[in-house]
Amino acid sequence: MKAIDLARKSVRSIERRAKRLKRFRRQQLMALTETMPIRKDLVFYEAYSGNGMLCHPEAIFQQLLKEPDMAHLEHVWVLKDFDRYASTIEIYRDNPKVKFVKYLSIEYYRALRTAKYLVNNVSFPQQFSKRDGQIYLETWHGVPLKKMGYDVAGKASDAKNIVRNFFAADFLLSAGERMTEQMYLGAFKLNNIFKGAIIEEGNPRIDRQFLGASGAAELKTWFERLGLGWDDREVILYAPTWKGASYAKPDTDATALQAVVEYLSSKVDSKKYRVLLKAHQVVSDRIARIPAMKDFLVPNEVPTNLVLGATSLLVTDYSSIFYDFLATGKPVAFYVPDLETYRTYRDVYTEPEDHPGELARSLSELWTVISESLESRMMAEGVRARYDRDTENHCRRDDGAASSRIIDIVFRGIEEGYQVKRDFTDGRESVLIYVGGMASNGITTSALNLLDNIDYERFDVSVLFPHSRDADKVRNTRSINSNARILVRDGTFNGGHFANRGRLMGQAQGWDGRRKHEPKVEAIWKDEWNRCFGDAEFDYIADFCGYSPFWDYLFLQGKAKRHSVWLHNDLAADADREVEGQKTLKSGLRAVFTTYEKFGALVSVSAPLSEINRESLAEYVSKDKFVSCRNSINVEKINLLAKGDLDTPEESLIIENGEIQIGKSSSVVDAVDRLSKLFSLASIRREIGRRQHLNKFFDTTSEVKTFVAVGRLSPEKNHERLVQAFELVQETHPDTRLVIIGNGPLRGDLDALISSLGLDHVVTMAGQQENPYLIMANSDCFVMSSDYEGQPMVILEALTLGLPVVTTAFGSVRAALPEGEGLVVEQTVSALANGMRSFLNGEVTSNHFDASEYNRAVMNEFYAAIGSEYRVSEPADHAIGMKSFIRAEDVAVVQN
Repeated sequence: MKAIDLARKSVRSIERRAKRLKRFRRQQLMALTETMPIRKDLVFYEAYSGNGMLCHPEAIFQQLLKEPDMAHLEHVWVLKDFDRYASTIEIYRDNPKVKFVKYLSIEYYRALRTAKYLVNNVSFPQQFSKRDGQIYLETWHGVPLKKMGYDVAGKASDAKNIVRNFFAADFLLSAGERMTEQMYLGAFKLNNIFKGAIIEEGNPRIDRQFLGASGAAELKTWFERLGLGWDDREVILYAPTWKGASYAKPDTDATALQAVVEYLSSKVDSKKYRVLLKAHQVVSDRIARIPAMKDFLVPNEVPTNLVLGATSLLVTDYSSIFYDFLATGKPVAFYVPDLETYRTYRDVYTEPEDHPGELARSLSELWTVISESLESRMMAEGVRARYDRDTENHCRRDDGAASSRIIDIVFRGIEEGYQVKRDFTDGRESVLIYVGGMASNGITTSALNLLDNIDYERFDVSVLFPHSRDADKVRNTRSINSNARILVRDGTFNGGHFANRGRLMGQAQGWDGRRKHEPKVEAIWKDEWNRCFGDAEFDYIADFCGYSPFWDYLFLQGKAKRHSVWLHNDLAADADREVEGQKTLKSGLRAVFTTYEKFGALVSVSAPLSEINRESLAEYVSKDKFVSCRNSINVEKINLLAKGDLDTPEESLIIENGEIQIGKSSSVVDAVDRLSKLFSLASIRREIGRRQHLNKFFDTTSEVKTFVAVGRLSPEKNHERLVQAFELVQETHPDTRLVIIGNGPLRGDLDALISSLGLDHVVTMAGQQENPYLIMANSDCFVMSSDYEGQPMVILEALTLGLPVVTTAFGSVRAALPEGEGLVVEQTVSALANGMRSFLNGEVTSNHFDASEYNRAVMNEFYAAIGSEYRVSEPADHAIGMKSFIRAEDVAVVQN
């Protein structure tokens, strides 16, 4: 087994190195082009990442070739495989104005960086950064049927590169107002951020469906060139979508596709009809390898809409291809034998029952639908109504001339008389917040709470964090409030080796260092902002993490009314903190400090902490920039996770003065049967799991008092003092227990200390807990032994749960512990032990903590800190915008 594990690690290591080399190569290729001038007559086209000359880009290209005043343009097309698309290349062999480049080659990057016009139907790769003077036309690849972008539950970060491309685009194509609202402004949340124009002048590729004599001849030539032949038979086209949870890794059952095509072919009158298969472009190559499919498969090179123009009846499933076909006025049949399975990994905007065609769940049903449609050439009344509705919504402007109108707008600069929409502001102010790496820690907890308390009716919020596959971080990102726009930084800087080396040296030297201000270094910082955010602009930019100079350097490239950076601790003390003899944060934080003069506000998480930072960091920045904003809390989430399932029984089952009576039962079966009539089985299972989990930490057979501590096991938390104080408490109160939740570099030292003191049986090291609130709520007193803190969230969480608090007197303790709450003791072992005894003697209790009033005040502090004049005058109902989507089973919780 060890040999297998070593082999796996070796393979992963090789894969990581290969990925780094590939990324470095792309960096270098982009660097080689950075000084090349933009060629004003060059148009660069990419469709489906090089999978053919297809879709809207192909239609626009064909129309540009026909326009006399566009004859000066040169055209570069991207293809992944020159052999596979040899027939396409051959067509333009003698045209000096048309060139082809391989996807991600040096020629690819050169053309991408130097062409004035960029045309794509999906997205350019993660290294793409639009240069000044380039015009980017993003056509997209059809009306969305399947849910997209932020509408795909749990997959918001998957949209990272597409959103980045949209931010950079000068023009987005839309089939009409419905697509604009549903997809661009809805699914991808482009309101307030997108600075370009959305064109609603029809679908260029649908122009190809208006065949005429020339189009019919072109289609015949395509089929004959590929050795397939063409005749006058009517076409029945089967065009299913790709299947699978990931576009990059589609599933395809070639046998099933072949069975459908062969079945239909056996049923039709072969003298009158021809059955063809148009597989989705991401799986077409696999199907092409099956010899039996040669006579049926429409090759990927052939423009789909040419085939649609010659089709008499379309059969599809969940593909939005039917929206294009509506422009023909001909019937559509929907074959959906796997609807329930499909819904498990991809949701749709429109249910199949509401599609503009008859629905079939089996091949026999499908043939009945097809035969009736071909025989009557009529649609049922309900189908016709849906057909007309969808045609109006998505094909209203499709008259065969959409490409010409797009060329007028993009290439000629003529917008008058056309549907060109600009200015997508909705009155909200935009905020960009970097929330850190999303590891389970106090900053992540604070950030998630903040995002649950912001007034989204007033603010448009973009949340930024780096891409990661770490399970803990991914789980935390899924807890981000769904009202926020998630932005994920993926990829890295463009620029050559020496420029990037200078960037790293400049970052280490500090903002005022010589290397930071070298022209090439300044240029790649600017380019990185542009790569990440395109033309997007924000009213307020906030580094909520505050520990990395990289993000401060990046954020200061963006324009905003105010830039702010958060200080979650005594940062001068953090810089000098040692872990295993190393001051691991010193160099990074010193570089952070040099950026402070460029920020409008330095935001400490409590007023006392702000005073500490104001004095200790005075050499770096003027004192008037220091402000404070306490951390907010999420009361609903804390209580939900602390108490487990909150289901209530049906009213008819509440008996005897409104109390639920299970009564005496002769067996556990009878008791569970009675409970199941009051609560769902899922609720009962969760409660059983909750209690089993608690039994790991609490002795339910005896009366004991349990102290609980929550925090990272690092020096500033000083858990050693806590354990030593608890030893003293044990001497006089043996009926006590201590549970320590958290993990960190000092775990081994603490385990050794606990054993040396003979406390193994009364001290539990609980480690990192996804739900610390469950343990906290079942403890008796919260205790903290820190040397210094910012504003520890866990104290507020303990108060929310009604726990008495005993804490050492760190510098900002009074901002963390509201007046009248808890007991503050000196930072000594004996004082902490006496404080814990005071609780046991009944001298430390928990008073009422008004969480709503607290959050109202905190959010006013936040809005003021970022630079907004907005204030919440009443306790904010918006603060917990969680009720619509919090579920106990999928909320991720992190600890300080």
